[in-house]
This record gives sequence, C-alpha cells and structure tokens, in this order.
Amino acid sequence: MASSSLYAIRATTTSTLLHRVSSSIGLPSKFISRSPTSSTTTTSEFLLLTKYRPSKLSYMTPSNGTQYLKQCQFYRKISTFGPVCMGRRSSKIAGRKGAQDAKKAKLYSRIGKEVVSAVKKGGPNPTSNPGLAAVLEKAKELDVPKEIVERNIKRASEKGQEDYIEKIYEVYGYGGVSMVVEVSTDKINRSVAAVRSVVKDYGGKMADSGSVMFKFKRARVANIKVMDVDKDQLLTIALDAGAEDVIEPTIYEDDTDEEGPESYYKVVSSTENYSTILSKLREEGITFETDNGSELLPITTVEADDEAMELNKELMSKLLDLDDVDAVYTDQKNFFTAAASSSPIIQLPSTMETHFWYVVPDEVKSSSLIDQYFQILSPCEKQNVLRMREDHLKKSALLARALVRTTIARYQINRHIDPRSLKFKNNVHGKPEIAWENDENWCPPQLHFNISHTSSLIACGVSVGAPIGIDVEEKHRKTKNNILAFARRYFASHEVKFLSSISDPEVQRQEFIKLWTLKEAYVKAIGRGFSAAPFKSFTIDIRQAVDSDSEATETEIIVESSDDPTNLTNNWQFALLELNNSHYSAICVQKDKTIEGETLAGGEKVPLRLMVRKTIPLMEDEFVSRTDNVSVVGGFVEQY
Repeated sequence: MASSSLYAIRATTTSTLLHRVSSSIGLPSKFISRSPTSSTTTTSEFLLLTKYRPSKLSYMTPSNGTQYLKQCQFYRKISTFGPVCMGRRSSKIAGRKGAQDAKKAKLYSRIGKEVVSAVKKGGPNPTSNPGLAAVLEKAKELDVPKEIVERNIKRASEKGQEDYIEKIYEVYGYGGVSMVVEVSTDKINRSVAAVRSVVKDYGGKMADSGSVMFKFKRARVANIKVMDVDKDQLLTIALDAGAEDVIEPTIYEDDTDEEGPESYYKVVSSTENYSTILSKLREEGITFETDNGSELLPITTVEADDEAMELNKELMSKLLDLDDVDAVYTDQKNFFTAAASSSPIIQLPSTMETHFWYVVPDEVKSSSLIDQYFQILSPCEKQNVLRMREDHLKKSALLARALVRTTIARYQINRHIDPRSLKFKNNVHGKPEIAWENDENWCPPQLHFNISHTSSLIACGVSVGAPIGIDVEEKHRKTKNNILAFARRYFASHEVKFLSSISDPEVQRQEFIKLWTLKEAYVKAIGRGFSAAPFKSFTIDIRQAVDSDSEATETEIIVESSDDPTNLTNNWQFALLELNNSHYSAICVQKDKTIEGETLAGGEKVPLRLMVRKTIPLMEDEFVSRTDNVSVVGGFVEQY
C-alpha cells in the first residue's frame, strides 16, 4: 500500500511566536494544541501535527527561529495510507504506471502548448506553417496521440485562447543546490503564483533573475532508456559520432528495481553535431527521445547530503506537478549513484613479468567520467589537481592519479580493494609506495608501481617483488638547446661520443630521446632520486644479444659505470618501446635474485615478459601487446 506520513512534533514556546514562525516558513500544520489555560504570551507546550519531517525544520526555520521553538523534539510518526493494491507486485506496478502516466501527461501538455503557439503564429495549415509542421513531426516521433494534436489545433483558434509565453524562474533549494524552472503558460500571474506557492511550502526560496542561470549551459540532448541499450556500446557509438558527453541517470536510494527501466542516459551534443548523432543512433537501431529544442545542464555540480537530496527531490517533484511547468533542472550532484563500472580482475605479475598500462588523455572526453575520477582521489590529491592553473595540466594530473588507483585496485590480492581506500607514502628519497593497512590476517603483496606522463600519454608500470621505473617521452619532442650541448651537460662521455658520431640531426635527436628515456627509467627504478644518481654517473649501452628462436628481441640494454666501463650492473633489465608510433617508453625492472645469471635451455637468457594494455579507467581496456600499437625498440623482451 502506498503510504504518506504525518509527524507529531512537541515544541515549547508561546502561541504568538509559534504562529509567527509558522507563517514565516510556510509551515501548514494540521493541528496545534496547547494547554487551555495558557495565554498567547505564556510559554507552554504545543503539539504540532505536520506533513514535514522534524529534520526539515532545521532547513526551514529562519535564523531567529530557534528562539521561537525553544525545545523542539520529535514525538511520533503517523502513517496514512492511500488506495489499496492487492499484493506487493501489484503495488509496484500501480506506482510505476502512475509515474508513466504522469510523464505522458506532461509530454502531451508540452506538445499541446507548442501546437497552440505554432498555430497562433502561422495558422492551422502545416503546409504553409513550417513551425507547426516541425511540431507535428516531433509529436509523431514521440508517439503523441493524434487526437491530442487535433484538439490543440482547434483550441488555438477558439476565442479567448491566449498565446503561450515561455518564462524561467530561478530557485534555491536545500544544501546550496540551485534549480531552474521552465514554464510555458497562457496566464503569467497564475504560473508565478503557483511556482512561488510550491517553493514556499516545500522550503525553497525564489532567486533573483540571473543569480542561478549562469550555473547552467544549454545543450542538445538525446534521451535513451537504460533498458534499451548497453552502456559501453552507447558510449562508443555516441562519442565516436561527436557527442560531448554521455550522462548516466540519477539513481536515488529509495528507487526500486522496477524504476530502473524508466531511467535514461543523456547523450549531450552541440547543435552542429546533433543531427549526425541522431542519424548514427538510428543506424545502430537505438531508440531515443529527442529534447525540446535544448536542455539545461549544470556547468559544475553541488554535492548535497542525503537529507537535502531527498528534500530537493520532493520540491522538484511538486514543481513538475504544476500544469504550467515544462521542466525543472538542478545542479545537484548525484549522491546515490549507480556503482561505478568495475574493472576486470587481473592476476598479479609473476617473476620477471611486468604489466604496463597507458591512457591517452584526448580519448577521455566524458565529463561525468572525469568527475568519477576526481571522486576517488584523496583530499590531498584533489587539492594538488585543483592547484594546477591550466585545464590540460589539471586533466593530466587527475588522470595520472586515477590511473594508479584504478590499476592497483584491479589486481586479485585475496581481498576487494576500493580505489578510494588506497593510501600512499614516499620513501626516504621521495619515491611513492603503497601504504597497505596493517592486518595480522593478511599479508599484502610486494607490489611495486611507477608512473610517467606527458601531455599526450600517461603510463603506469606494475611489478611484484622487484622495484620498477618507467618513463614516457614524445618522439617528436623538441629541445630548446643544441642536442650535443645538452648531452655534454647531462650525459656520460661515452653517450656524448655516440651521439656525436651521428651526422643526421633527426636521427641524433631520436637517439638522444631514447637515451634520456632509458636513463630516467633507471634512476626512478633505483628510487634514490636524481641527486643520488646523476645522469653522468652511469652509461646506458644497447648491445646485440645472442640469436635465438624465441619471440624475444635480440638486443639487451645494460648499465655501465662511467668510471669503469668494464664494471657492468647486471641486476637490472630494460625494455625500450614505441607506443602508438608517437612515444618512446622505457621500463627498468630489478632482476629476480633467484634467476640472476641463469639461462634457459640452450643457453638463452631469461627475457623480460611484458603485457601492455591501453585503458580508459572504469570504462574500457584494450589488450595491445604484440599489436601495431607496441613495438620493441630495444631490450631482451617477450610480449605476451
């Protein structure tokens, strides 16, 4: 049975002050009782029976209201019941049908108003009235009954029928949330009185013109039922067609499973791309509902607590019940949202195995997805992101932290890891490490990670039991200084001699970038910082390895002491990659001591096993090992 509630509230005050606060906050009490012997100025105990829950008084009572209600406490909740529906399923069906009917009624009303306005402007003949023809086509797409359209065409010609005027009212809700109410009415006085009455009765406040609208932007939107499409498929199709964003529906805590099918994805587009996106959706067989010319979307969202969200939901619902109101928009952030897409579980890397993940920032276009990334960051990380001045720097820093958190959380380590729960610490040299929580019943893995990013590619390397360092550089990166002058300042003499022997300036620049990438990966792997391991103190040397029949490359990269070239540092293994034909990436991992110096059958050395995945965190992964996206330039590497 559908129920509503009344709340009994006990308050200690005087009759005069009680009625004053009641009228100032629009509190429509059902009953007010007090001691019959008390006067209007005597402090006494009152019992209020009201439809407002007690916690709402903290939002509704004016700043001086606390002195009116000196002792205000909850007494009892009284439930009242509506019409009986036999059985739990029948009740849900009836509730859902009521919501569907209300939505259809609002749609028919809106189309009817548009028909009246179009007829008023250009006459009842769609052949000579393109405005009416467009409305009729829209009505057909939205399955508006023909009799609704015909009735409104006739009504527009009746004497006394005024044209509909569009108005916008701006409202402040609870918890700092703003709302915009779009109205189409033939009686302005009626509409403004109705809107103000609802806003007052449900605790909102009318805002001055322009004080809320700047928080929103207009956009074209296609609405698609959640039950009609796969989310990942929709994201791929919409974004490839030029959509600006795909917004997931609001899901409230008290929504039932049956209400899910009536939720909608919003495909957001510019006016220029709107028709292209609709055509693409039709080609893919995806059913959609068009917008009413445009919709208002918040530029930024406000995160309200659960109580404020419920009160705002109630206020918006009552506003939408008004006949003149076509739409209500809010900047309230979804508090109860659908669970974020869970990333597939990945097994931890084994001995001499490295996982390499990378994301291309330009491919992350969804603002709602970026908002999800921001929510999984720690408060300190959020501050660091917001401290960046340029938008592209903010996005790069955000993606780097989100990539680390979502990557580590996806590994199977005998317990569920929430990306938001991960904590990090720096070693004595400043290299970040995972700070696992102490648990006597669980031994965390010796998981090592390292990140590197440019403006166009962000990467994270993962290993177990072996320190790792990675670096990523753009192939076409330009240097302000002369290559050799720069090398003489930072590189070892053997490396400078190697670069000097290259006559082609472009080849020289490419080899310089490769060496720089390898040297930085090595310094990051040893984890002591550049001051403890300056570039001049060691030499990177690429040597040909023994031929083999395996899929591993036939070169290996080693580190030599600059003071003694015969003194080789054999406990590090390197890989030099080319990614997307646009970046060089170097990986340096410490060899496992148990296999150091060992060889495979036939005298072959043990290769570094490498798995490469391209990702958009929380959305999609692409296995790119042994594809054209990844080429091994140097190192004894076996992709798998």
